[in-house]
Amino acid sequence: MNAKKIVYIDTVSTDAFHEMFNATFLYVLLNNTEGPLIYIADKTVIESLTKTLADDKKFIQLLDRIRFQHLNLLKGNRFYHIFLRFFFGAVLNIFYLVKHRSKIVFFSQLNPVSAFFIRSILYMQKTRVYIVCHGELSFCEVKSNWKQPVFWYGLFLKPFLNSSLPGGLKLIVLGESILRNIKISFPRVHKQCIVMNHPFIFSKKTNTNIRINHSEKLNFGWVGVVTLSKGFDRFCALSSYFSEKGEDRFVSVVVGRHGLDPENYPKVNFVAKKNTYLSRKEFNEGVEKLDFILFFYDNEQYRLTASGAIFDAIEHEKVIIAIRNDYFEEIFQKCGDLGFLCKDDTEVFEIVNKILGNELDYSHVYENIRRAKEIYDYRNQIILL
Repeated sequence: MNAKKIVYIDTVSTDAFHEMFNATFLYVLLNNTEGPLIYIADKTVIESLTKTLADDKKFIQLLDRIRFQHLNLLKGNRFYHIFLRFFFGAVLNIFYLVKHRSKIVFFSQLNPVSAFFIRSILYMQKTRVYIVCHGELSFCEVKSNWKQPVFWYGLFLKPFLNSSLPGGLKLIVLGESILRNIKISFPRVHKQCIVMNHPFIFSKKTNTNIRINHSEKLNFGWVGVVTLSKGFDRFCALSSYFSEKGEDRFVSVVVGRHGLDPENYPKVNFVAKKNTYLSRKEFNEGVEKLDFILFFYDNEQYRLTASGAIFDAIEHEKVIIAIRNDYFEEIFQKCGDLGFLCKDDTEVFEIVNKILGNELDYSHVYENIRRAKEIYDYRNQIILL
C-alpha cells in the first residue's frame, strides 16, 4: 500500500463514456492504496460514477479519502467533439502533470496528443505516472487516410510508442493478451506495462439453470456502440440471411449507441434512437431481453484493446457467439467456454443455424459465467503500484 497522495485525471470522458470502467477503476485505486485521492473529471462523469457505486457500502466508506474537482469539458459524441476534447485535454494534462508533480499521477486514457509531451516532461520531472490504455493503442495500426481523426491520433502516438519511456512512467493494460501483442508491436514500451483484469460490477445473482425457451422467438443481439470496424455490416448480413430464409424465430436486436437511420435496416431492431446514449437502466433492460450476443470483432480490432461489451454479456448471463480474437480467447481460457468462438463468419452462421434447430448443448456455459464473474469482479482486482 502507498500513502502518498494520488491524483486521477480524466480530461476526455463526458456523460456515460467509459461509465463502468471509470467507476470500477476508482474503487480499485482506493482499495489498493491508503493515501488521499484527488479526482479531476467532468462533472457529468463524477455524477455517473458515484451513482454507479452508490450501493457499495465499502465505496461509501472510502469516499472520505476523495476530493472531487469538477471540469466543464466540451460535450458531444461527434468526431469533432472528441477531436477537440483530445486537444483541449492535452493542455489540461500537461498543466496538471506539472502542478501535481509531487504526487502520484494517473491518467484515465492515453491521450494521443499529450502522450509525447508527458514523456518529455518526465525526463526532466521525477513524477510517478500511470496511464490507463484502452483502444488508443490501436490507433497506430488502424488503416485510415489523413481526412480521418484516427490518422492524426496514430501520427501523434507513434513517436511515443516507438521510443523508450522514462522509468517513472507506466502503462496499465487490461489483459495478458494485450501485453503479449504490445511486445510484438511496440517492444520498446513493453517493460513499462502493468497488467490488470478489466474490472466490472456484476450486480445480478448468477442462476446456473438454462433459461432459453427454444419454442419461442430467440433474440440475437449486438451490444455496444455500432461501428463498421466492429463488423456491423456482417451482423446485418446475418440478420438478412435468416430473415429471408423465413426463420421466424430469429430476431436481431441492437442495444447500444448508433448513428444510423433504422428505416434503412428493416431486419434489425434498434433499442436506442439515432445518436442517443442509453441510460444504464435502459441498456441493462435491453441486454436482459437478449438470448445470445454476437461479436464480429476481427482479431486486429482487439489485439491491443479490451472489450467492455463481453462483460455485459457475462453480467446478463448470455451465451456468446464471436469471431475468435486474442482478447476473447484469453477470457475463455481463464473462465472456460462462455459460448462459441468461431474462426469466421461462415462458422457463426452455422452455429446460429444449429441453435435454431436445437442441435447444440451449452449447459456448461452458465457455470463458467459464475467463474468469470468472480475473476473479473471489481472488488477482487489488484493493481501493484
